[in-house]
Amino acid sequence: MVLILGYLNIFLAIFIVLLFTIFFENFNKIQMSKILIIDDDEEILHSLDYLLTANGFIVETERRWQNITRRIDLFDPELILLDVALGGEDGRNISRQIKSGLFTKNIRVILLSANHSVDRNLPDSLADDFIKKPFEPKELIEKIQSHFSDKTVKN
Repeated sequence: MVLILGYLNIFLAIFIVLLFTIFFENFNKIQMSKILIIDDDEEILHSLDYLLTANGFIVETERRWQNITRRIDLFDPELILLDVALGGEDGRNISRQIKSGLFTKNIRVILLSANHSVDRNLPDSLADDFIKKPFEPKELIEKIQSHFSDKTVKN
């Protein structure tokens, strides 16, 4: 009887370790993913930073499109939220450059725009998705999580 209880305790300990390993592996892939937000509107940057950080993402923001390459190199994001109407540059062109780069092509890009016709040009930009402004916070979080869920399934 004591031997059976000993084996049961060992089995239970191994089971708990496996559960924690699976949980933390998936938690790190989905919830602790790195997101770079690029928008020239400071209020939108702060709002998105707060929302995504509160939902467990590691976030960095950038206002100037000229700094994007350096920021990507330093931060190494898994997903970029990219405004289409950046002062002096079109986010669709930036998306195309990111998705065409040897080291950046696997970064997911979600375009943001108040211009609802942008989603018709989504294939040309090579972006992975599009979100219309204004958006509901829940919709944004669900869309972002769906991209990380896809990544988890593929691994």
